[in-house]
Amino acid sequence: MNTAVRVPFEREVKRAVIATYRRFGAVVANLDQGFRPGGPRHGTTRQTEGLPDLRVFYPPRRVSWDHEVKRPGGKQSPEQVEFEQLLTACGVPYALGGPGAALLALRDVAGVQVQVHAIHLVDGDRLTLPDPGTARP
Repeated sequence: MNTAVRVPFEREVKRAVIATYRRFGAVVANLDQGFRPGGPRHGTTRQTEGLPDLRVFYPPRRVSWDHEVKRPGGKQSPEQVEFEQLLTACGVPYALGGPGAALLALRDVAGVQVQVHAIHLVDGDRLTLPDPGTARP
C-alpha cells in the first residue's frame, strides 16, 4: 500500500492562493507570462527573471505586496531570492509559498482579522516584511 502524500503542482497551489486572497476581498494580478514552447528558447519565460508570480492589492487598506507561489518544499531560484531582497529593500512586502503565506500577508500586511495556525502553514510558507524604516512611495 502506497502511503506517500502527493505534493500538488505549483499551478494547483497558485489557484488555491488566488482563491484565498479573493475570499478576503483582495485583487490579484497574475504576472506569470508562461513559457515559450518548442524551439531554441523552449522553457524560457517572457518576463524578468525572478519576478514574483502575483501582485496583490487590498484596496480597503490601500496596501499591496508581491507573492511568489511555491509548492510545499519548493525552493526559490537565485533570481527570485535577489528580487525578494530588491522588493523588501524598496518597502514592498513579499509572501512566499502557498495559501498559508497568503493568510500571513492578509493578516500582517492588510490587517485582516484572520487567525493563522501551524496547521495552515506548510514547509516554506513565509512573509518577509520590509524594515520599518523603509518608506514606500
